[in-house]
Amino acid sequence: MSRAATSPPPPSPQTVALLNRLADALPWPLLVLQPDGLLLHANQAGRQLLASARPLRRDTLGHVTPARAAQRAAFQGALARARAGETVPLRWPGRPRALQGSLQPLPGESALPLLLLAVEAAQGSSFVLPTAM
Repeated sequence: MSRAATSPPPPSPQTVALLNRLADALPWPLLVLQPDGLLLHANQAGRQLLASARPLRRDTLGHVTPARAAQRAAFQGALARARAGETVPLRWPGRPRALQGSLQPLPGESALPLLLLAVEAAQGSSFVLPTAM
């Protein structure tokens, strides 16, 4: 039996709509990215975060990238680590509060690996992206 024959059927449109509403109800930003950082989906808090362009923004091609140019190389490194299967903690210093998050691969059988980027108010120590321009 082939692997495709044993895979569960794709979710119904109603299930997808329910999952989108649940994600939108979360108070923290969730972004689903392709391995190169192209945004596939953002919940409501994620769309607001990207619209504010702090600390992340969408470039003209739709890729998620740090707003500060000095943080972009470190973010590309974090994308590479996540593509390799690692969960990468991130932290953006700032005022009035720092933000932290994680970038991790989403498990699944998709031919295209997906990454999940979650952002929230910082509470502990994690990898700090540089703040210098």
